[in-house]
Amino acid sequence: MEKGRLIRSMLLLLLLVAIIMVVKYKYSGSIVIKLEAIKKYGGEEGWLKVISESSGLFLRALDEKKLEMVPLMKQHVAAVDFIRTLLLACKAMQKRANVEMVNITAIGDTTAGSGGKVTNVLKATLESAGVDGESGGGSNGAEMKISTTSGEYIAIPSDEDVTSSTVEVPEWACNENHSLSYIIYCQGELLHTVMMLNIFKDSKTFVDKPLKRDPTEIAADFKKKFPRDITANDREAVRQFIDENFDEEGHELEKCDLVDWEERPEKLLSIADPQLRQFALNVNAIWKSLCRTIKKDVMKYPQRYSLLYVPHEFIVPGGRFREFYYWDTYWVIKGMQETSRRMILNFEYLVKTIGFIPNGGRVYYLRRSQPPFFIPMVYEYYMATEDDEFLRSTMDTMEMASFSVLEFSFWKSSRMINVTINKRTYSVFHYRADSNVPRPESYREDYQTAERVDRQKRRKLWRDIASAAESGWDFSSRWFQNRKSMDTIVTSDIIPVDLNAFMYWNMKILAHLQGEIGNLTRRDELNRERSNFVDTFEAVFFDTREGAWFDLNLKTGEHYDDAYPSLAVPLFTECYHMLNSGMMVDVLETLQRKGLLQFPGGIPTSLMKGTNQQWDYPNGWAPINHMIIEGLRKSNNPTMQQRAFEIANKWINRNYALYQKDHKMWEKYDVAKEYVRAAKGGEYENQYGFGWTNGVVLDLLVTFSKRAVVKPTGGVTDVHGTGRPNASCADRTSLTRYLETGKSSDLLWRFTKRILVRVLIAFLKCRSTGSSGSAA
Repeated sequence: MEKGRLIRSMLLLLLLVAIIMVVKYKYSGSIVIKLEAIKKYGGEEGWLKVISESSGLFLRALDEKKLEMVPLMKQHVAAVDFIRTLLLACKAMQKRANVEMVNITAIGDTTAGSGGKVTNVLKATLESAGVDGESGGGSNGAEMKISTTSGEYIAIPSDEDVTSSTVEVPEWACNENHSLSYIIYCQGELLHTVMMLNIFKDSKTFVDKPLKRDPTEIAADFKKKFPRDITANDREAVRQFIDENFDEEGHELEKCDLVDWEERPEKLLSIADPQLRQFALNVNAIWKSLCRTIKKDVMKYPQRYSLLYVPHEFIVPGGRFREFYYWDTYWVIKGMQETSRRMILNFEYLVKTIGFIPNGGRVYYLRRSQPPFFIPMVYEYYMATEDDEFLRSTMDTMEMASFSVLEFSFWKSSRMINVTINKRTYSVFHYRADSNVPRPESYREDYQTAERVDRQKRRKLWRDIASAAESGWDFSSRWFQNRKSMDTIVTSDIIPVDLNAFMYWNMKILAHLQGEIGNLTRRDELNRERSNFVDTFEAVFFDTREGAWFDLNLKTGEHYDDAYPSLAVPLFTECYHMLNSGMMVDVLETLQRKGLLQFPGGIPTSLMKGTNQQWDYPNGWAPINHMIIEGLRKSNNPTMQQRAFEIANKWINRNYALYQKDHKMWEKYDVAKEYVRAAKGGEYENQYGFGWTNGVVLDLLVTFSKRAVVKPTGGVTDVHGTGRPNASCADRTSLTRYLETGKSSDLLWRFTKRILVRVLIAFLKCRSTGSSGSAA
């Protein structure tokens, strides 16, 4: 294992040297290449993956024989370094991939007006690298053939798979029934073109931009200006068209004041630890920067915006998330009562106008929801205020109001499915978005994922991707059939433990609130329904061999027994028979045995390594940690309560440590390492702000105000149990801190530092024998 790690580290170092070479040619687009690889065993796919993973390049299939090579860098990259990196990867990895021959043809630079630059640079690179333009030897006797052509600009990929009804009729993320802006934000040639030309680094940027004119006019003008097939050479012309017809994203929002915000809330001043008390006050101050209201123009001209109008102010998560989100709000509203009431009224407005609460506040979210937390939000507000009048006004919204199908009924009518276990049929819930096309806010990413599967399977793939987004876990190996790659996603075939626990929770709260307003008949009906559902829940999800609840595969009828913290969500919602206290202890033991409780920064969202998904190892998320902590804390078992505090203190300290480093609160955290570093993975960079992270850490600091303490820093863990610090670990820690906290803002240098950290750690061979939280 150590030898393999050393080899991988050396390869990283070689690739690093290739990437950071400085030459005069600067390159801002992408290179279209033709790459053919014949493997001794199997086809091209594995080889392309090897090159992509080991070269730091992203290879995107444009069709069966052409690929677009895009650097995974956030600034312009020298083209010669770009090509040299590919060559190094080819030569170094041929043996591993069992490749007999590789043929690379540079067709042209997709940057408009660049002419034959790529061809010239490629030839120069081959000469300087000592590689023959026709053939070059690779390891294992493999042959490498490289040729060049120039001046050819290829058309962007067709949208036929997206629009075709051959296999299944397309169900768009929004249509004419939702908004007149659908022809810009949810479907159409302009959307497809912008995404395929990679105009913006983040797909979401385009679909968040307000329109300067009505969408029908813009769509017609686009068709008139670009009547023929669009090629990569049109990139700048398309960008100019966007600049002329779209405003900046966020233009339709205004910052606002929170009417009930306090600079020094009494409950925060009660925190015993002085460092944590100041930390809590600093986090509390962030709320002011996250308040937004929607301009009246959005209500007056809704066809010009992707933003959904709501009448009251709200808290945004932060970063690229400029709008409100559904389940995030449950953790955001804790603490400020008037702000909570207004955000709940926004959701009530949505339920009354569109019939349910969508994923978030954009038209492209209108075909999917998020975990059902509206009823728990009302409960939290009511328990804090005892506002009977408000409760009565919202009860109809939570169930049925005259002719509208509303929030609770939406889930029962749209997300319920029957499963048969031991010849008995049960009604349970699953995530199943109503769209089967690429998500507009991640159109390019979804399109590229679908290129790896058969055409007839792409509609199902896109629906399951959107369904995973509906789950809130976007994305996780939890939804992948092979537990590794997105192209095997099967979300709608999985019956999730946590969703069904949430639905039980909704039934329980509704029954209680109906009793509060004197509707005893409806209270009794709901109590019978939830009692029966507990039996269903236990029969469908509980695995007596494992001692916990697990997701069920609808197709196979088998449980997934992999370690995901969702298995303990029923403790949070109390979805179990109250007399069965032994079951609760079993769940705690399963969490420990599966290895989910052993990490220094909290609970990771899975133990699946190497997926590069943000809801997988080593990332921990605020809502998951909060639900597990609260589920354990609410039990009557002292051991479980102590465990709750220990996890809470870990999570608080991980938040605190990173805040001390960069003065930011993050969307997610790397909880697996002893040293503190930012989290990675997913379709976009880690975002800061951050709504639910702030809400959770403040709630935990108040809950454990007398016990939570800052862990000592500066010391070194005795990983070998010798009674003294380990020298290699000390070196590793200081190296890591030096390299990760350097003052340089240059992106390339920061990229270099991250790789050097990994290489140097491998050489130091610093491994923990007693903690799986050590750096790997």
